[in-house]
Amino acid sequence: MKKLITAAACIAAGTFLFSACSAMVATSFSANWLKTPSNYAADFYEELSYKLSFESNDLTQSISELEIDAENSGYTQTTQSLATFTLPDGSDRVVSNVYHMHSELTVSGTYYYTDNNGNKEAVCSFGGENDAPDKDYDNPASVVTDVYFHSLQNGKNLQPVYRTSTYYSYSPGNASKMVFLYNYTVSVVYSENASEATLTLTDNWGDLKEEDIAVAKNLQKAIALNEKSTAKNLQKNHTLLDEKQLIFAARGLNYSNGSSNTVNLMMDSGAKSTSLSCSEDPTAGTYSFSLDGEEKQDHSVSCASVNISISDGSVFTGEMLRMVIAQKTGDDASAFYALPVRYETPFGFGVGKLVYTLESCTHTPSDNA
Repeated sequence: MKKLITAAACIAAGTFLFSACSAMVATSFSANWLKTPSNYAADFYEELSYKLSFESNDLTQSISELEIDAENSGYTQTTQSLATFTLPDGSDRVVSNVYHMHSELTVSGTYYYTDNNGNKEAVCSFGGENDAPDKDYDNPASVVTDVYFHSLQNGKNLQPVYRTSTYYSYSPGNASKMVFLYNYTVSVVYSENASEATLTLTDNWGDLKEEDIAVAKNLQKAIALNEKSTAKNLQKNHTLLDEKQLIFAARGLNYSNGSSNTVNLMMDSGAKSTSLSCSEDPTAGTYSFSLDGEEKQDHSVSCASVNISISDGSVFTGEMLRMVIAQKTGDDASAFYALPVRYETPFGFGVGKLVYTLESCTHTPSDNA
């Protein structure tokens, strides 16, 4: 993922400001993730589980495909209300009535290189049956995140509070068979009004010696520089969200043909202006998933197809997501909690995209939760 190298470079730049328009344009959210929307539900709990698939961009003379080991891959996301949360940054700052979202992305599989004639060659396998317990360079690719953000109470409008993400990622090289393995953590501490954020990147390889870098024929460990930076003026133009809470916050918007909302998204690489747009009215589609223990097989669900495009000032970064979000069919309560039944994210520095398909949703904690 060249994106990770870019993130390190942006953080290394030190302090950066975000500016564009002169007037703040706030985004209005509704708690569509609740059966009956309200500003805050003290007992909210939700666990989502997704299966993963991969769609290739069909590159040549490059790593072009990821064959996913579906049994050893997946994405889970658990969100619950907390009465209070104390930031772990040493400030002892306590915030009230927040959401805590814990997510785990796990990808096991094999990267393939494609030559000009369309011949494919396996160059790097990880996770699943390829994960040897005595090695630290063949674990599944993973992103483990904890993000805390305000509710809609008291005009807080889902303001982010704190986030930490640990990445163990296999990044394909540019036009080569080489794969680079990163292992690092990013933490983000937001000010009380979320106008500023302090980002800290910590490499987890420790003191990586030269002789320890090359670990397999096409695989090298790579270092993400330990850096700290500050971002300011984050709500000068638009409502701020943390990138990892976007999948949750996007459910709080109401979509129709031609609708568009812009937020400021705090990413590992800095603040990005981000639009969520819909080019058609919600339409009924057929989906299969479990909802609170009830199987919804080939069930008709009215959904909005939402394009999420990310830019840096006036420059479009090329990052685009697509979410399919369940919608209400009238003024009635949200029968499907505005669930993201399907969404897509870029993966592997232009290699293709990961497709997440909802398998289950539950609102009751398990015994070991």
